[in-house]
Order: sequence, then C-alpha cells, then structure tokens
Amino acid sequence: MKKTHFRIIELENYQVLLTKDFDNENEYAPVLSLTFFLDGVKIIQSMGYSDEEKRDKMFLDFTDESGQNIVNSTISMLN
Repeated sequence: MKKTHFRIIELENYQVLLTKDFDNENEYAPVLSLTFFLDGVKIIQSMGYSDEEKRDKMFLDFTDESGQNIVNSTISMLN
C-alpha cells in the first residue's frame, strides 16, 4: 500500500504543501510542516506532535479552511 507523505492544498491565491516529517533536532519528534510562499518568500511552519498517529490524523483532517486560516494569520503577523 502506498503511503502518502505530501498533500497540496489549493487555495484561491495560494498553494499550501503539507508534509509529514520529523524534527531532527528534537529526537526525531513527528511534525506536520506547512510550506507556502508570500510575496516570493518561502514560509515553513512546523507543528510538533507527541506521536505519529496524532500527526497523521491532523494530516488527513487538514482542510482548505485550515490552510487559509494559517496563511491569513501569517499575513497578519508579518504586517
């Protein structure tokens, strides 16, 4: 069975790449990384989880609205 490690969320003005990953600096703790571009600048946000099951559930449950909320909050923070 193919394992899915990446997803692209297509928003009206942005694409958000979701990646199942590990934090190499923190004993390989599972993280969900979100990557997108704002005005030509690559933004990477990582959210840590206590175990892979929780991270994988968030990966599957992540919606377009979740992606848009993160983009909006990042724009607000940078302005």
